[in-house]
Amino acid sequence: MYVEEQERRRISSGELRGYFQMRSYIGMEILIGFLCLKFRELLVMPHC
Repeated sequence: MYVEEQERRRISSGELRGYFQMRSYIGMEILIGFLCLKFRELLVMPHC
């Protein structure tokens, strides 16, 4: 029973690590996409 409990903890910590890693990747993609949109607006704007 004790070994089973340790295994369950190890799995949950691994899942958490993967979850946070995925969240950081999604955040980076959103940031890069936002910056691309902003730069595209600046490039498309007519220069006076």
